[in-house]
Amino acid sequence: MNAQLTEIMRLITSLIRTGTVTEVGRENWLCRVKVGELETNWINWLTLRAGGARTWWCPSLDEQVVVLSMGGNLETAFVLPAIYSNQFAPPSDSMDGGVTEYADGVWFDEYEPATGRWHVRGIKSMVIEAADNITFKTSELIVEADTTCINSEVVINGGVIDPGAPANGYVSVFAGNKWEPKEDHRGKTVWSTSDHTDLEIDYIGVIKDGFVTAAPATQYDKWDGSKWVTDTAANIRQRLPLLNSTRSGSLMRQ
Repeated sequence: MNAQLTEIMRLITSLIRTGTVTEVGRENWLCRVKVGELETNWINWLTLRAGGARTWWCPSLDEQVVVLSMGGNLETAFVLPAIYSNQFAPPSDSMDGGVTEYADGVWFDEYEPATGRWHVRGIKSMVIEAADNITFKTSELIVEADTTCINSEVVINGGVIDPGAPANGYVSVFAGNKWEPKEDHRGKTVWSTSDHTDLEIDYIGVIKDGFVTAAPATQYDKWDGSKWVTDTAANIRQRLPLLNSTRSGSLMRQ
């Protein structure tokens, strides 16, 4: 009875195990996984869809996965990706956002609900093919490029207005039916007047409230509305324990 119970417990604990991927066979869609001291034969990994709609995303070497073994037998197991590890930590700590980061550092699917922005960065090129048409619906479409090349006829159902050369530090923005100059600080670094946090501006328009282009000289600086002013009292309070310690050490040496 005890032997049977022991065997049943062994089978139960063998149903779900964790391991790391050691080999990937892309041609036959199989992989091998090291589970403890054991290594599986070539087994399938699970995917999101595998019918009329299909998805492909093969596991990476050393990726930590879950191994599901029918009857506790690794010969009939399946791999369920994936579990974070010290080697492959999460690419974000956002509570609501979603991020997909690739091995070359590309962030292709970063969406953050707090800002409402979908951000694709790090890619070298992008190709979108459509048999009929592509439609962009937005209040404003901005293209920033060293060179813009259109290899086709151009049909414009509306007026084309030359904004003229904007003044230094400004950019022309089409609003309604006319061009308007807007402040352009993109690429500049600003500092928070509340906690000294620095960030690079990536938007067009006036600098947001609570940020200034002047950098604080010390960690004790406070913004008085027009300039940074060092809080001398806070500086002294912070340094006082160190000064007392240095003074005590000098007295002891005497």
